[in-house]
Formats: sequence, C-alpha cells, structure tokens
Amino acid sequence: MYKRKRTTRRIDLLDKPYYMKFHIHTKAIIFNPEWNILVQKRSDTGKWDLIWWKTELPEKIEDAIIREIKEESWIEDIKNLKVIHVESSFSQERNEYFVLVIFTGKTKSSISTISDEHNDYMRTTKDKLLSIWLTEYLQKSLEKIINLF
Repeated sequence: MYKRKRTTRRIDLLDKPYYMKFHIHTKAIIFNPEWNILVQKRSDTGKWDLIWWKTELPEKIEDAIIREIKEESWIEDIKNLKVIHVESSFSQERNEYFVLVIFTGKTKSSISTISDEHNDYMRTTKDKLLSIWLTEYLQKSLEKIINLF
C-alpha cells in the first residue's frame, strides 16, 4: 500500500518549552434587596466596572470573587452566588489566553467604603447598566447576557 509523505512539518510542543500567559478574570453582578446592581468607577481608566478580580492560581474562582467583594466593598453577606456566563479569548500577539467568569449574587448590605482602586461607586438598575460608561470588554459581555438576570 502506498503511503503519502507528509509535506507539512509537525511541531511537537512537548519537545521544547512553550509558555503562554493564562488569565482568569472573575466579575460579580451584586444585587441589593431593591434589585440595584453595584458598579464601581476604576481609578486607572475612569470607567465603570463590576467588582472583579484576576484570579491567581491555585485560588478557586469562587473564593477569589468572594474575597474581592469583601475587600472592595466591605460586603460580607453574599448569598446565592452562581456563575451566569463564561467566555474566553486568545491574543496571539501577546500570547495570552483569557477566561472571563461572571457571577451573580445578592446582598442585604450597602457599601460602607470603597478600595483605593476605585474613585466612586453607585447602584444602578439593570435597564440603565448598559448606558453608563463601562469598560469595553464588560460592555460586550453584558450585551450577550443582560436578559439572563
């Protein structure tokens, strides 16, 4: 039987070290009893964003977002925390792979302080969320899932 020779060279990544940056970002849509959503204004960009954190392994993503909610807003009573959206992207130029995990949760608390990473905070409604000046990546993600919560 005739076998055709391979004309393309197979690159085996196991033969040599291959490194890629891998980021897991978690964000949280936190509702108060009036169903308002907490957003915070970022100090670095001046844009509004959800509470978020770049998870550092080996930390579990659920633990990371709960800890970050407590650190950034001093909210301690997060209930019904669940994942409502996951998406990923790869940047070939930067050799980075990103995973975004968005949670929802509820609280009976109000913010008593904000972290140094933020200039301001507000509570907004689901209907007004997409009309405020959000980070571009968050805007695109929320447009996909706004009807899920």
